[in-house]
Amino acid sequence: MNLSFAGLIGAAVGAALSVIPSLIPRSSLIQGLLAGVLAAIGYGLAVLVGWTIRRLRHRPEWRSDERTRAVALLTGTGLVTGALLLGRQWQADLAQITGVRAPGSVWVGVAALAGFTVFLVLLLVARGIRWAGHRLDRGLRRFASPRVATASAVTVSVVIAAVAIDRLPSTLATALSPLFRSMNAATPAGVNPPASPVVSGGPDSAIPWQALGSQGQAFVAGVTPTAELTAFSGVPATDPIRVFVGIDSADSPTQRAALAVQELERFGGFNRAVIAVGTSAGAGTVDPGEVTPLEYLLNGDVATVSTQYSLLPSFLSFAVDRPTSVKEATAVLDAVRQRLDQIPVQRRPRLVVFGESLGAYGASGAFQSLDDLLARTDGAMFQGPPNATALWRRYTHEREPGTPEHLPVYDEGTHLRWANQPADLSLPTAPFRSPRVVYLQNASDPVVWWSPSVLWSRPDWLAEPRGPGVLSWPWLPLVTFAGLTGDMMNSQGVPAGHGHVYGTDPVAAWADILRPVGWTTADTTRLEQHLAG
Repeated sequence: MNLSFAGLIGAAVGAALSVIPSLIPRSSLIQGLLAGVLAAIGYGLAVLVGWTIRRLRHRPEWRSDERTRAVALLTGTGLVTGALLLGRQWQADLAQITGVRAPGSVWVGVAALAGFTVFLVLLLVARGIRWAGHRLDRGLRRFASPRVATASAVTVSVVIAAVAIDRLPSTLATALSPLFRSMNAATPAGVNPPASPVVSGGPDSAIPWQALGSQGQAFVAGVTPTAELTAFSGVPATDPIRVFVGIDSADSPTQRAALAVQELERFGGFNRAVIAVGTSAGAGTVDPGEVTPLEYLLNGDVATVSTQYSLLPSFLSFAVDRPTSVKEATAVLDAVRQRLDQIPVQRRPRLVVFGESLGAYGASGAFQSLDDLLARTDGAMFQGPPNATALWRRYTHEREPGTPEHLPVYDEGTHLRWANQPADLSLPTAPFRSPRVVYLQNASDPVVWWSPSVLWSRPDWLAEPRGPGVLSWPWLPLVTFAGLTGDMMNSQGVPAGHGHVYGTDPVAAWADILRPVGWTTADTTRLEQHLAG
């Protein structure tokens, strides 16, 4: 295979830059993937620059012999090897920050092999596209001038490649639909139908166990046993209510919301102290870390409700049907709110909403503004919101001058606060008034910071003093975006407090949002320790 002299230089530079660290430690395979992709991009850009220079200088080729190419190849190999060794040290620094094992001695070799493989595959794909473009060019020259034919062939090739990339997520979703449906129908290992009479899929539920879907079954089966709540509080507890409506139970968000309200009525949910409406992520995932603390904080006097709107994993659902999560959240919230408004104020349960990741996007998207959220709920907690979340972006952008993007302050923290860690909830020192809204966002969570704009623009969170656990690494066009994309692949492969893992942080958040009578800071610490153990 003939390789471009300029392309080899560009590939080596691209692969070397790929080792610049980002937010969380990378495995050797993720590093290899990034190196291969950036090497292929560097190769293509260098080839384009070389071709442009030759055209301007009217020289058909560079004067480079085999020896020159060999020297360039060896120099590039040395550059990439040195970069990977340096990258391994940076990954060791990140590993120390996050508390994971540092990369071993084989990290460099595996990353290099994976990177070369990815680069070779992408190069072959690019050459296949180029070959097809040349064939199209030759065919068009029968009907048009060489210049018009070449321009047309290049345009068609670029458009087809762009459309293929744009349609890739939806194509994957369609192709893998049978697999996702099969996964949704399978009961998770170790999960059994609940015995509680106030849980969907249980003995008194109108929703069959199999209709809940895999994630719905895990959600309802994970209800906290009443005996454990009693043992923790020292006071007889109430059976917690968990309601879930699977995607196969009804055809539309409105119908699923109506079923959810019917289940709440059946279980006596509108007689509880709090009703918590959670928007699931992807195929129905509801983070137990957000729900279980509520059941302890309220000693079981809570009804939690959620529904399923997709069969796709969260990352794929985010790519192809984000608006669906908002429609689902809006339908459930409206149905519950309408029923609550029929109850006299003095007997009306408090209503809170929550969601993690895509669930935070959907739940937050059910409101037009902060004022709308405050008017229609008694509090909210959104955990690890994606960067595209409209309300999060709006109030982060409108933060008070001098406050960093990773920990903004809006309106003196009167009703809305952000927290990288639980202690941040006490900032600023002005009173945190009800209703209270909290965004939990680790400073190293790539889900929060990943955005296409990082391709060409340095975000504020990299221009300002860094958040806890974030290294002082530079922003580079394309390179930083690639690193964040790699982080997304392993966002949950780190300990709590880093990446997209929030551990027991919701305990302090819910305690601050709801402030149950008699609950103390010591109780929060004790519950955090209990759930962490």
